[in-house]
Amino acid sequence: MTEILTIQAIPAGGKTHAIIQHINSSIEHKFIVVCIGQELASQTYNKVQRSKAIAISNSSRTLPVAATIEQELRNGQDIIVCCHQGFMSIDPCLLDGYTVIIDEVPASIQLNSHTWKDRTDIDFILSRTTDNDTKSSKYIMHPDRGLGEIKAIRGEGTRSEKIESMLVSLESGSTITRDRNNGFRWSVVFNWVSHLQHADKIYMLAAQIEGLATPLLMKAQGAVFTPCSDIKPKFSAYANPERIKVVPLLIGINYTKNKCIDSEQVLRIGSDGNYDKDGFTVYHAMRANAEQVVADYNKDGFTYTLNSYQASGSWGERDRMAYNPHGRNDLIAYEAIVSIYQTNPNNSELQEIENLANVYGINNNQLKQAYITQRYLEPVFQASTRGAIRNHKNPNTTYVVVVPDERAAHYLLNGHFSGGELVTRYAIDGKKLEAQKDTYDRAELAKARTVQLTPKGLGIPKDKSMAFRNWKRGKKPTLEDCLVWMNNQGLTTQSAVYTRTPTQFM
Repeated sequence: MTEILTIQAIPAGGKTHAIIQHINSSIEHKFIVVCIGQELASQTYNKVQRSKAIAISNSSRTLPVAATIEQELRNGQDIIVCCHQGFMSIDPCLLDGYTVIIDEVPASIQLNSHTWKDRTDIDFILSRTTDNDTKSSKYIMHPDRGLGEIKAIRGEGTRSEKIESMLVSLESGSTITRDRNNGFRWSVVFNWVSHLQHADKIYMLAAQIEGLATPLLMKAQGAVFTPCSDIKPKFSAYANPERIKVVPLLIGINYTKNKCIDSEQVLRIGSDGNYDKDGFTVYHAMRANAEQVVADYNKDGFTYTLNSYQASGSWGERDRMAYNPHGRNDLIAYEAIVSIYQTNPNNSELQEIENLANVYGINNNQLKQAYITQRYLEPVFQASTRGAIRNHKNPNTTYVVVVPDERAAHYLLNGHFSGGELVTRYAIDGKKLEAQKDTYDRAELAKARTVQLTPKGLGIPKDKSMAFRNWKRGKKPTLEDCLVWMNNQGLTTQSAVYTRTPTQFM
């Protein structure tokens, strides 16, 4: 059973500073500090005042990162600073005698999968480690020989980075999928417990320990979380929440069945960064509303956060921030954060979540919500809180956080911004989006000179739909007959979004 000491405080609350002070004052201990990104690793290394410290990065090595870390561990290096990706590939047996510090704990489920084209080595590895069912496009580790073959492959020492990624995925119960173009897709699922069980002590630093998927998977493996009592970050709560305005851009959304409204998935984001389906989009309206919020609150300094699907987007010439704000220490001048994120996991991510839940015996809905939190709510929380901390000393600053929907807004307001104000006047009402989708569909049909002679197709209000059906019963009306009936009822053709004359649809 692995005991994990947790250090929790808001973003920019001083977690990294406190742990660096602990390292500098603990002369007799050996540490390996694992950071979420190279920038944070460099900042941490530069603040460590003890001698015999080394930072390992892609630019500071001749061997692969993992091999370099392993070499320094064997040499008994006092302090090693590295990033998560390299650390996840090392032999955990080398951690004996070390205290491991994981700064900005990442998610244990990493569903941002990579797709690799068909390669002979991938087929060879799969034939050794899986059932090798050539009729199927899915591969799962063989229950009898899988682990043994993986061990043997690692012993051969010829594995590439992508093969190692696939092996880790197989060990953790993920499914490898072959697509119709002979491309392979898998997700790297990393089990911190099995990797850290040899360390003398483990510290995990995070803003929202309970909000990550990490504890779910770790507890499934027997980890015990204990709040740290001897290392105290400076801030544990935001000082002036009453000056926070939280502005959702969408309200009244129904998230059941992985849909944002019941009829169509009209708010799902496509590969182009726009909300689908079939060309109907509210994404641009959300951007326009966000601009209006910033203008109304007179905020010139703000950062626009993007998700990975919108990474190529831009908003004029204003500053833009990367998708994952964990570890950012330069949000000093911002008085507003604008975040427009994907709202739900896609179908492939849902399947991977279900697979993980089955492997680790975790409630599927609980794991799904944890995934939404880590990928969607937590980055919004990180960005907004980090910016607010940097500005809270100015008593005249009103800090504005523009978020996609009520779910994100309440996540902030129920946390450290519990004294903030919820501002909904800029939001698009999701309950009305279905009607907007119907209007859009009618307009598209009109362009194609196709009209459905139904109340929905004609745009007839619900209180008139039964009268229309009674009138239509027993007849075979033309579009012109329907438009005349609508006119007699006081329903103009304009209300049905038709600007052409009836003959243009014939």
